[in-house]
Amino acid sequence: FSHWTYHVTKVRLMVVDLQGVKVERTYLLTDPAVHCDDILRFRRTRTNLGIKGMQQFFRTHVCSEICTKFNLPLMNDWSSDSTSMVST
Repeated sequence: FSHWTYHVTKVRLMVVDLQGVKVERTYLLTDPAVHCDDILRFRRTRTNLGIKGMQQFFRTHVCSEICTKFNLPLMNDWSSDSTSMVST
């Protein structure tokens, strides 16, 4: 899910955690942890680690069949000289 949110927001943000409960036939999702390229955007949450948080995620993320099914680019390397990921 984190990889997908990063991709569909054109590398602007990434949802890295959600809490929630099932309520009847639906899910109520709350308390998101979001990394955003605008470090001030979610400053009240104290969980926005910005680009560094995205980098940390991709250091350990291993693309799976889910990433493939969603046609997500495979993430290879973080370029420390820029604010975007290098994909293949």
